[in-house]
Amino acid sequence: MRVLVTGASGLLGLIGTAFSRVSGGLLKVDLTKNAEVRQLFEEHRPQVVIHCAAERRPDVVAQHPDGALTLNVDATSQLARCCKEYHAFLVYISTDYVFDGTSPPYDVDATPNPLNLYGKLKLRGEEALRAVGGNAVTLRVPVLYGDVEYPEESAVNILQKNVDNPDKPVNMDHVAIRYPTNVVDVARVCRDIAVLGVDKQQTLPPILHFSASEPMTKYDMCVDRPLNSALSVTGLTQLGIDAGHVPFRAWWRKHLSV
Repeated sequence: MRVLVTGASGLLGLIGTAFSRVSGGLLKVDLTKNAEVRQLFEEHRPQVVIHCAAERRPDVVAQHPDGALTLNVDATSQLARCCKEYHAFLVYISTDYVFDGTSPPYDVDATPNPLNLYGKLKLRGEEALRAVGGNAVTLRVPVLYGDVEYPEESAVNILQKNVDNPDKPVNMDHVAIRYPTNVVDVARVCRDIAVLGVDKQQTLPPILHFSASEPMTKYDMCVDRPLNSALSVTGLTQLGIDAGHVPFRAWWRKHLSV
């Protein structure tokens, strides 16, 4: 199975394409340039595309809305068109921020109501996917963490700076509840979805949710975030996909002790 992963310069996209970080096995592609995207498909003919590339930082999206629109919506639409034309199965990574956090846990058919521009643009990306059609699944996930090149890649990993500097006072939000999920688990779920959709030719629902199950407050919020946007993973378990996850505290104990 030939798999193309966009956004390999980010936290989730471990292999595939990258624009800002290019090393062995990675391809430098600007997803906002249609000609480059089309050339990528023509040369590599992927059977599966995992679309991770996005501007995921809500504060940056708010400060640079035009650029965020181009990457999070327009590039997604172009990628979906290429997937349809080249008969590739597309998994689009979306977010729990499409919900307002007032009525968790959210099933896949819950009505979205994003609070901030980031959530609104990711929802528009979902809508662009449906407008194009083709063989595609939207996978909504919560805040992610895992092995990073630098802490700023994850809104969870960056909190380690506060742990490493306990004498420096920091204002923390102890209200908003998130479900930090390890990227290894998300990658596994993406693989399982692709196997069902391509190898087994199984008809899949257009939207699926995956999330860890440990509720925690997120300490570094400084703009509007959902209060509690827990995602129901029932859709995955009904497909026979393992919805288990890496325990948050155990992962951090192991990595902080290294």
